[in-house]
Amino acid sequence: MSTSSSQPTLTPGATAALAVVGTLSWLPMNLLPYEVATLSDSYGFGTTGAGWTATAELLVLAFTAAWLGPTIARRDKRALTVAGVLVSSTGAVASILAQEGILVVSSRLTVGLGCGMIAAATSALPTLHRRPKRVFGYMQVTLGIQFGFANYAMGLAAPLGRERLFVVELAFLALLGTLAMLLPRGVMKVSPRAAGAIVDSGMSKPVLACIASLVLLWASIEASWSFAEQAATARGLSEQSLILWFTISGLTGPGGGAIAAALGERYGYVAPLAVGFLIQMLSAIAMYCVGGYDTYVLGIMLFNAPVAFTTTYLMGLLAALDETGRGASMGAAAANFGGAVGPVLGVVALTIPNLASVGVAAVVLLLIGLILCLWSAQT
Repeated sequence: MSTSSSQPTLTPGATAALAVVGTLSWLPMNLLPYEVATLSDSYGFGTTGAGWTATAELLVLAFTAAWLGPTIARRDKRALTVAGVLVSSTGAVASILAQEGILVVSSRLTVGLGCGMIAAATSALPTLHRRPKRVFGYMQVTLGIQFGFANYAMGLAAPLGRERLFVVELAFLALLGTLAMLLPRGVMKVSPRAAGAIVDSGMSKPVLACIASLVLLWASIEASWSFAEQAATARGLSEQSLILWFTISGLTGPGGGAIAAALGERYGYVAPLAVGFLIQMLSAIAMYCVGGYDTYVLGIMLFNAPVAFTTTYLMGLLAALDETGRGASMGAAAANFGGAVGPVLGVVALTIPNLASVGVAAVVLLLIGLILCLWSAQT
């Protein structure tokens, strides 16, 4: 099947805009701890209600991206991104104004819907670049920067009370969302027969295996992150030292994306993916399965950089396996499906008698994910 894009490659300006706008689809996950705490304490949802609301929001995000993924090649990705920003912004405004539980839940699901639209469009656009994986690396770098600014903004907005989360969310959507106008349309020009094939044909087994690997990677990440504070307390970390090490660990995230972007394809996919997954396994073991203050600190220091590094390579592999952008778009949904596990695990945290089981589960998920992605890379 012969296909061609209306714009064969991303310009430097469009690439920069994409790297920034693409982070908006991760905003609900970056603000997840604040959302759970806000809904639980300030809106009276309780831990269970807040956890399930956050889970529902992430699932709406993931399902939306998955629904749009199969037809993303023939969609106007700039228009879809702009529409997603508007829908999410509407949800954020509704969250600020909402006073009752059902209205708050509805507004949060609206935010998830809009972010899912953004995720589907922006994850498919890197396939227009000559080196898609490098663009995904740039996106991971800006994601780490956004994470830092979001936490800082939450501190500045403290005087706003319980609405501060939604005000910060709206500010990010309004400021960064304007850059969506700089994105290309990215519509594939194909014959009617080929267009039908793009919509109707199933994805190849390597693509599906890589998507499954992303689900497992992010399920493992959120499993580890959900209990990180409890594990830190059990290892003797004070609240002050915990915040310090968490902050330093977070700052290593952009480095992982930058390294992946710099390495490019010079070492292929097999070796980098193996290294990324193995370091993530070491992090889980050090945080949960081996006692001691110093060991835990080592584990948390190894936590964030390989997340960005490995995600970049997995998204790049999807772009290489499926040039229509469908695979990468579904990959964004896959990461959020995995991420949705986090709040669920938070709800049932007290039912786990031994935190070491969290580390074991994380390692098992990572091992299966590694096997799947290595098979995809070698096929």
